[in-house]
Amino acid sequence: MTETQKRAIQVDIADAPCVEPPKHTKALCWTFSTPKMQDNKAFELMLTTVEPGGGAEVVTHSTEHAYYVISGHMQATVEDQVYDLGPGSCLYMDKEAKHGLKVVGDEPVSFIVIFAPARQYA
Repeated sequence: MTETQKRAIQVDIADAPCVEPPKHTKALCWTFSTPKMQDNKAFELMLTTVEPGGGAEVVTHSTEHAYYVISGHMQATVEDQVYDLGPGSCLYMDKEAKHGLKVVGDEPVSFIVIFAPARQYA
């Protein structure tokens, strides 16, 4: 990889690795930036889509992270607080905060997930 390539890398959704994230149901996650992909230690960036009736179990992470909702609606529970999120909503979560989510309504929810720093460097 040349120095120019390291300073800026384009990843299109067609080229982004796609997986069903662990502890999620009816969900797919496309990864755009991780240390393994770009030698980036500062953050991870993903797009997650969860179908109606799906969600994520309550988990914790060793890094801070945030959701930014693009479309659809979901409820995220962080510790004992419930947040209703829709298009344009952003939710920040501190490291080790217990959190989970579920889709609200009959349309999928799509949202950006950012972890900072990248989880393997926390």
